[in-house]
Amino acid sequence: MKKNIIFLIIGCVILVCFILGTSLVWYNLFSDEIESGGSARIQLTSQKEGLMVTSAAPVEDEEGANQVPYSFQVTNMGNVRGNYKLIIEDTPFNKIDDGCTVDTLLNRNQLRYQLLLNGEEIKVDSLAKIKNNILDTRDIEPNVKNNYELRIWVNDEASNWENKHFHYSINLMPADSKEVNK
Repeated sequence: MKKNIIFLIIGCVILVCFILGTSLVWYNLFSDEIESGGSARIQLTSQKEGLMVTSAAPVEDEEGANQVPYSFQVTNMGNVRGNYKLIIEDTPFNKIDDGCTVDTLLNRNQLRYQLLLNGEEIKVDSLAKIKNNILDTRDIEPNVKNNYELRIWVNDEASNWENKHFHYSINLMPADSKEVNK
């Protein structure tokens, strides 16, 4: 009988040690998320809501890259790492009250763009080559601000561009970790 009680006491001590050890391991693995609330609060800020390319004439990339940019920032105000996608969307002509019609819109094949991140050029290409409207996909650490500059201009090889313009907006979405550029 004494042997059974000793085995029972040893078994209970081993079980308690196992539970405490497992709890400690789990706490250490997820302590950042527990302490910080596990949230990445990513925000897009800019000076303008709707954007347009107007009064433009076809220019080469060198001149287009020297135009005044549209500047905006993406900030992670949370306390864990997050990721995001920057989306460029065409604003439908009937959403803007400037007399715009289907006939006065430039199409993406007529436009080129340059995207800078924190002062470094990351992309220059035809606006038509942007897949799924995704300008950039990126990880962002807590309390970090990514400063962007976007320039869009009429391609120097474009035709039928006179008296036309292009409306667009930049939006922020959560990203898949598989798509993230580091």
